[in-house]
Amino acid sequence: MTLQRRLEEFLQAQLPDATGIAVSGLRRAAPSLSRENWLFDARWERHGTTVERELILRREPLVQSIASHDEREFRLIGALHRAAPFPVPEPLWLDLEGRWLERPFMVLERMRGHGERHLLCDDRRPVEERVALARAFAHVTGQLHALDWRAAGLGFLDPPANAGEAAEKAIAYWTGGLVADGDHGPTLALTVDWLRRNRPQDGPLALVHGDLRPANLLVDGAELTALLDWETAVISDPAEDLGWITIPSNYAREHFVAGGYELDAFRADYEAAGGAWPDEARLRFWQVLGVVKLWEYSAARVRQARALGVSVGAAAGRVRIWHGWYESLLADLLGLVA
Repeated sequence: MTLQRRLEEFLQAQLPDATGIAVSGLRRAAPSLSRENWLFDARWERHGTTVERELILRREPLVQSIASHDEREFRLIGALHRAAPFPVPEPLWLDLEGRWLERPFMVLERMRGHGERHLLCDDRRPVEERVALARAFAHVTGQLHALDWRAAGLGFLDPPANAGEAAEKAIAYWTGGLVADGDHGPTLALTVDWLRRNRPQDGPLALVHGDLRPANLLVDGAELTALLDWETAVISDPAEDLGWITIPSNYAREHFVAGGYELDAFRADYEAAGGAWPDEARLRFWQVLGVVKLWEYSAARVRQARALGVSVGAAAGRVRIWHGWYESLLADLLGLVA
């Protein structure tokens, strides 16, 4: 049975009083860190009315590269859809057992717009439009960190007792796989030691997205239409997102508009939206942790390929180059080189 037909049967089970359920336009979209993404349109008749919905199916891959939890993410998206001052898609259905499509999945509304990693640094787009989108990005970041996560009902996210515990959890989570690999050289060991000695002991806690970047925004022209991909979201130090955004590398430059909207402007708009900018030491800690996170992402994809029995070939060569770049960047951040 095709994926389309199985999806139609799933929808029928969720909408028992609907007739004429039809799925069309099913196509694979770019994957996120831990999900297969499938776009589709659905149509049905219900109570004499024709309903047409644009939807997205997010299914667990055969082997995950980054661990995620469907029920947790589904609940989080639902809470944000109801309470957040920024746009988040409506979560509609969840299959935790994988009964219908072989693996667990969720179905969400598909919101207007498109995602693009190089959105803000693409000089083919008018600079005024890119600045407007960069300002919207800063504004949403401030709104996210100002959100009252307790009032929004997000206590199920296992919040840490304080910022020190949040930092320790992040160190363990993002360095664990790299340390277990056992083949990443002395820079990793020095970095883990530095992180443990320099972790913040106090500070605010907020809902942190974990992967705030243009690729996880939907935009339509100069309008930001959705913030997506919440699988790495946690209650943590808001400087975790800010360190990720400001890593001093080409990656950071994707988050600003060179010569038109840079860090000082981002900070001003972030604070105007309710965010509190961290001190230099806290920001540096989370920048270092952010580089480790980049390193873990690439290493995890190699582990995923090997677990699937797929030859990593040239990709492994690229990863080795990236790992050398991460080591160099960490050495600069930690002052290990002149």
